[in-house]
Amino acid sequence: ALKNEPAYAQTLAREFNQVEPENAAKFGSIHPQQETYNFDPVDTLVSFAGEHHMAVRGHTLVWHNQNAAWLTGGNFTPAHLAGILHDHIRTVVGRYAGRIYAWDVVNEAFNQDGTLRKTIWFDTPGIGLEGTAYIEQAFRWAHEADPRALLFYNDYGAEGINAKSDAIYAMARDFKSRGVPINGIGLQMHLTANPASVESMEANIRRITDLGLQVQYTELDVRLPVESGRANDDSLATQARI
Repeated sequence: ALKNEPAYAQTLAREFNQVEPENAAKFGSIHPQQETYNFDPVDTLVSFAGEHHMAVRGHTLVWHNQNAAWLTGGNFTPAHLAGILHDHIRTVVGRYAGRIYAWDVVNEAFNQDGTLRKTIWFDTPGIGLEGTAYIEQAFRWAHEADPRALLFYNDYGAEGINAKSDAIYAMARDFKSRGVPINGIGLQMHLTANPASVESMEANIRRITDLGLQVQYTELDVRLPVESGRANDDSLATQARI
């Protein structure tokens, strides 16, 4: 888009002070073959940001979606899989050290009921670590690759107080108590016309920041019901209010 849509690029540079790759830094995009990395799209974005004095936020190192076919279709032992992930984090974060100021290290690792999601990294086959230990290991590897980068855990549906946000908070509190290098929690803020109450969101944010962590809104949208492809005026007014 930056190369082929100059009006978009000009507006982006004029109106915003931060950029983040939507898909280009996800595992399947940036690491399409086991011995091959595709850095060009992220390099382009980072260069664009540098030219226009913009910060760059990285997304994402560990996720259950958009992984490469060679990875999901491979027959790896836990030790081999751990080595692959370590190499991936070290290579990607290390390449952009000092240029990408923050990373969503692990994305969407919890189910809505607060249990850990079944993923290739956790249990199929997993990297051989129990509970949130694989998340901790990813944070430690990212910190080794760039000690100055801010490191975030990112998820959706955890804006207010609920089972998922309780599990995320418990993990963050444990990590902080043991010196795991975590700097913040990303809240995706995918809202509906009936979101969690402001009071519930405020209480959740407060307990996270009371740990000494940042909270960043990593996405923000308000979904509306539509008829024939259009939302009615009342729904649009509700969206504007939210």
